[in-house]
Amino acid sequence: MSKKSFAYFLLIITALLISLLLLIDGWPFLRGGFGWRWPYVGPAWNTVSSLFLPALLSLIYLLGVWQLREKSAWLFLGWVLLGTVIIPPAFLRILEQPLYLLYVRTVSSLISGGYTAGTEISSLAVTLPAWPQLMTDGQIGQSIHTTLSPPGWPTVYYLAAKAWAMLPGLSAKVGMALRPFQCHNPFVMAHTNAQISSAWLGILSPLWGALTILPLYGLSRQLTSERVARFAAAGWVLVPALTLFMATLNTPYPLFAAAVFFFLVSGLKQSRSRGQFVYLMLAGVFSAVCLVFNFSFLPVILFCGWFTLLFLWAGSSWPASIAAALKAGLQFGLGLALILLLYWLATGHHLLALIPIAMGRHLDLERPYLPWLWLHTWDVVLFVGLPIFGLWLFSLGSVSGKLIRRMSLALLLTLAIMVLSGTARGETGRVWMFFMPFMLLAAADVWQKQKIPWQIGLLAAQIVWLFTLILVLRPVGLDLERPPLYAELAPSPLETAVIPVQATFGDELLLENFQSAYSSATNQLTLHLTWQPLQQMAAGYFFSVAAVAPDGSVQVGEKWSPLDYQYPTTCWLPGETAVVDSIIIDLGPQPQSGDWWLSLSAFSLAADDSPHYLPVTLPDGSIDPSHQIGLGPQSVP
Repeated sequence: MSKKSFAYFLLIITALLISLLLLIDGWPFLRGGFGWRWPYVGPAWNTVSSLFLPALLSLIYLLGVWQLREKSAWLFLGWVLLGTVIIPPAFLRILEQPLYLLYVRTVSSLISGGYTAGTEISSLAVTLPAWPQLMTDGQIGQSIHTTLSPPGWPTVYYLAAKAWAMLPGLSAKVGMALRPFQCHNPFVMAHTNAQISSAWLGILSPLWGALTILPLYGLSRQLTSERVARFAAAGWVLVPALTLFMATLNTPYPLFAAAVFFFLVSGLKQSRSRGQFVYLMLAGVFSAVCLVFNFSFLPVILFCGWFTLLFLWAGSSWPASIAAALKAGLQFGLGLALILLLYWLATGHHLLALIPIAMGRHLDLERPYLPWLWLHTWDVVLFVGLPIFGLWLFSLGSVSGKLIRRMSLALLLTLAIMVLSGTARGETGRVWMFFMPFMLLAAADVWQKQKIPWQIGLLAAQIVWLFTLILVLRPVGLDLERPPLYAELAPSPLETAVIPVQATFGDELLLENFQSAYSSATNQLTLHLTWQPLQQMAAGYFFSVAAVAPDGSVQVGEKWSPLDYQYPTTCWLPGETAVVDSIIIDLGPQPQSGDWWLSLSAFSLAADDSPHYLPVTLPDGSIDPSHQIGLGPQSVP
């Protein structure tokens, strides 16, 4: 066995052994330590069985990639794009229903905060100039992610909501369709249908993540061959970070970074000065746009600088290479400066002035320096996959792929500087996810040069690594819970007679019937109301009942939220089981004997907490002017 073959054998065996350790949690240090460790959930039959569908889809995908490898580029890329859109959500089934999970991760303040911050903006003209102070105060979107970042994401979500508001009919349908996912959450339900519809920016994360293959394919063709470009694009779906961090703010960042680097390489390879200027300026423009979203993109600019210097050094003298690099850097910087100028004109403050504020809050996270020299590096290895990472390192010694080797060296220098600087604070597998397409490209270049058995072995090791991480790691927590199940909250039935009502409250609720039971021991009246929702409700309704004594005097009143706030009317869906709500009314120490009546109304609360009562249509079709309906009589001995 040659040294090279032994190295590949060692890489495969090591990846499989570490996958086993991760599977059984045999060495928790593999998940982190010294202040941060990724959550682990042991494998169980229900989670293992949930992998059957994504495993089947992955097999079909890989067979299609092999069959189409020599076909037209558009056909091949279409297949890869389709597979990369479908397979990660299929993996998410191990955690939750994918659409629900994508929505909840989007609107969660803990996970992203961009959506929440967008809903808090009333005017960009007010919010953007105040952004430095908002970052300092830490009151943006209730999330540390937005307090560390420029206003890119909140602005995008705000503008998306404005766009949806221009289509009220469509946004009403879209918003109402999404409301059941967090129907019990008053904070989310208070948003308009247009704001809720803007969450589709996050729900479409599988598409944004999959689109990375387009600039990655174009970049690969610039640096190497069509064959490598296809395998690099096809391998993106095998990177664990793509699935595990789906619907976080980081999902589209690899797309952004790959686009920046594509423009950079295109410019450097241009023989015409005009073409070079346009591409390099575009690279600078896209870099600056990325910074408007997140300062974590700053290393991408460093990466571009290293690659530019290495690319232009082709045996010529260093002074000549540095002069050419400075020229390219000026053209890149012009595009960067253009966006910085536009940002300053729009906001009144410099974008780069936000960096000290962000770093001041970011560096508050304590991480011991020496252990995290390894852990920050390992975090990237963990979420890109050891086989891909190992092949990327092998590319540093590539003889034939000189441009790939220079790209890999530029990336190595960038990561080394980032790790040694101590500026990272954990979660680098998520934060530096935008470097992974370049590791994958270098790995694909090395992989495609191997004999078929080694290709199969390395591919199998990466797939095992992917499935293991998805099975046992839970790197994205949730601060939002699923709506409760009505069956778990429904009150115990009463033995008394069911009295039909058939009165409607607005066009939202139908009161089908009621039951009441009086207890002489407690002087309490138990009332059961059977409701049928007529449509999905955007407002949470409260109920009010007044107990009217036999002499006509109002003795007591009660106001309540259905099922003790646990199952609000926003969770009541038409066409499902009727909802029985229960309330206990205390009639006092010596209630009057005779027939009591109950006057029932339903209302919502306006922004100033004033009640807005639903009109009541009685069974005979008449509308009660007092927005109430009388229920009774209830005999009290």
